[in-house]
Amino acid sequence: MTARQLHVRNTTLVAVSHAPYGKLADFRERMGWTVPWYSAHGSDFNYDFHTTLDLTALGRQEDWEEPNGRATDE
Repeated sequence: MTARQLHVRNTTLVAVSHAPYGKLADFRERMGWTVPWYSAHGSDFNYDFHTTLDLTALGRQEDWEEPNGRATDE
């Protein structure tokens, strides 16, 4: 679904990150992104909405994630 399809349904896709807004805004501008991006820095927003875990199926596959090796064939 595109942003236009969402807008005609009075819905807006936004991004929320833990980083301070100044850091997000600089990155958003450098990348040329237009999606609204908000900061939850210093708030309980993510915990209140139960979004403190990565919501992608296999996470980001970082070394620090548990369980280790979940995206491998082992």
